[in-house]
This record gives sequence, structure tokens and C-alpha cells, in this order.
Amino acid sequence: MRQLVQLKKSEERFQEMGVEVIAVFREEQNGVEGLKKIKRSTEVPFTLCLDTGAEQTAKYSPGRREFDNYVIDQSGNIAAKIDGDLRNRATSEQLFTVLEGLTGEAEEAEEGSGTKPGSETKGSETKGSETKPGSTKR
Repeated sequence: MRQLVQLKKSEERFQEMGVEVIAVFREEQNGVEGLKKIKRSTEVPFTLCLDTGAEQTAKYSPGRREFDNYVIDQSGNIAAKIDGDLRNRATSEQLFTVLEGLTGEAEEAEEGSGTKPGSETKGSETKGSETKPGSTKR
């Protein structure tokens, strides 16, 4: 929950960037009711999802104590992965660094080829991997 509270402090900046934050939990023992309680207690404006069976999240973070964060681009592709563990999870600043890098790449692509931002992705290990809604993980 500490990460959610920290991300909430940057809510306005995420909105200004046009970013939607989605947190997918797989460790919530109390299911949907537990998720509702987390939402009420943290008052986060973000979408919270549940994957307690790790049906989707295991594909991205197979270890039990991995708490990786993924940045998904407008095309639904993984643009970046920020490794995390139980105690050290991605901060807002780490996410903003990645997001700003993507914005810069999109602007360069637009200037160089006349394409719209977000319509082209440069290749790297983490880019270009397709994902499905609900498969990102906090």
C-alpha cells in the first residue's frame, strides 16, 4: 500500500501526462473485499485489479516476491519494465523518467517521419512485447 500512497501524491502529474495508472494485486488474501478496503483506506484514484491466482501476472513476474512495474504504451505493448521486490517498488520518479523518455522518443519519431506520437516504438528488450489488459502488475 505504501507504493499506492506514494503514487497518489503524483496523481496530478500523471494526469497532465495523460497516463493511466493501474495496479494489479495478486497477494490480496481477502479478494475483492480486501481490494475495496485498500481503495477506501488509500483513497487512490487509480484502477485496482485482482489476480490472486496469478493467471496473468505470473507471465510477467513469475517469482512470488517480485513486484515489477510495467509501462504499457498506447498500442498495448510493453514499453519498459521496472524491477521491484517486496520492499523496493517503483517510485513515481522512476516511472516519470521512463514516461518522459517515451515522450521524447515519440516526438523524435514525429519530427523524423511525420508520424503521430505513440504510433511507433523503437526496439529494445522490453519494447514490442504484446500484453493484454489486466496483465500489468505493480
